[in-house]
Amino acid sequence: MSQFITFTRKEFRESFATVRMYVLIPVFVLIGLMNPIVSLLTPSLMDALAEQMGGPGGEGMIITAWTSWETFFGNASGEMGMGTLAFVIAFCGVVSSEFSKGTMINLLTKGLKRPVVILSKFFTVSVLWTLCLLVAIGVTALFTAILFDPISFNHTILAFFGPWLFGLFAIALLILGGTIVGSFYGGLAAYGGVAVVLGLLSLVPGISRFSPGGIGQATYSLLAGVAQPGDFIPAFIVTTVLIAGMICASIIIFNKKRV
Repeated sequence: MSQFITFTRKEFRESFATVRMYVLIPVFVLIGLMNPIVSLLTPSLMDALAEQMGGPGGEGMIITAWTSWETFFGNASGEMGMGTLAFVIAFCGVVSSEFSKGTMINLLTKGLKRPVVILSKFFTVSVLWTLCLLVAIGVTALFTAILFDPISFNHTILAFFGPWLFGLFAIALLILGGTIVGSFYGGLAAYGGVAVVLGLLSLVPGISRFSPGGIGQATYSLLAGVAQPGDFIPAFIVTTVLIAGMICASIIIFNKKRV
């Protein structure tokens, strides 16, 4: 446990010593701002587009707080969400950076246990993902409350649990890809390949109910009361099992890897 705490402190220090968290936090603030503001301006934007291109305008469009939250789930989460992609790009070298800097050999020769490296990195990046997501949720909630009439939520905790869990799934993928390949591109390749597969699976009704790809965005329907928790429990369970499997696989591979 002492090794885990020490290595985790190092990971947090390095995360804030570099520019990535100072870039990611403003990105998630921007995402939080975009959701209510873009939603509010959508009718005007549609009218302007109609004048230029002759299409339908924004008359008759009903814009409410639900529109803002629907935009949030599209922008902040999911395999192609802006927030998820920004976070993946920022942390795609979470494992490979230790190899490229040559610090891994020094740490292991000093007695650091290999499983600690994987578990600590997963824990650290998961905490940072939680922080970023909470920033986006908080900013969206604040400006939605200012710009729109209040609404009541359904299954609030479970609805936001979906995007958070998909972020952990993405982090586990980055760690597994980086452990296997040992380079910056390993994590990106792993995430990119799986994102394409998840996108295809979402088109298959019988399989999409169990796919991690749907939980990031579709849980908006939980918040609005359109869907029930039981509709998403299978995907939550499958995603959790996959996360645990990828972390275990990363530990096994890293234990056998020459550094």
